[in-house]
Amino acid sequence: LREAEKREELEFKISETVLHQHTLRSPISATVMKIGVDRGEWVRTGAVVLRLVNVSRCEVEINIPATEISLFRASTEVVIQPVVGEPGTTRRAEIVFVSPMADEASGLVLVRAQFDNQDLAITPGSTVEVRLPGK
Repeated sequence: LREAEKREELEFKISETVLHQHTLRSPISATVMKIGVDRGEWVRTGAVVLRLVNVSRCEVEINIPATEISLFRASTEVVIQPVVGEPGTTRRAEIVFVSPMADEASGLVLVRAQFDNQDLAITPGSTVEVRLPGK
């Protein structure tokens, strides 16, 4: 009886280990946007299994005429407001990237700014208005 209990305990531990090896855990708190495989399907190491998105911190991309780029520097703060949605919703965003080159065809410079969106007041992917504070 004792041998049977020991065997069952070992089998249980082996099953737990196998389950743990087949369980995906995310290093961040996020929402699953797309699952790239079906249940039971084999996946190669390094292949994309699913796509996650964390919408608590968002990024907005804007294109600015090269003549106005002197107003936009890294760490500069801008105000963003959704074009559609709740009218009083505004956020302060910090510029994190200013492209060193202008697009040859349009003459516009790419600028990226990040903002906190913990309350999900601004829907990711929506159109926003961006302005400098006080303007």
